[in-house]
Amino acid sequence: MSIIIRSVSGYCPYLDAEYSIAVKYAVTRSLSQHEPGYKPIGFDCDESESCSYGERNKCPIYEDELATN
Repeated sequence: MSIIIRSVSGYCPYLDAEYSIAVKYAVTRSLSQHEPGYKPIGFDCDESESCSYGERNKCPIYEDELATN
């Protein structure tokens, strides 16, 4: 399985500001698809140690990314 990492931005309620996190995606392939697909499988955030959302693994930026993929 191939993995790629992309920067994803959105509103962070903990920081009360726009912020970017690194989202890890598994590259998925199917015989019926000409282009590869990407499934979010995790994230890294520099603020996760102190963030109350990070403690619960419920980052709103990551949750938004999950909802759109």
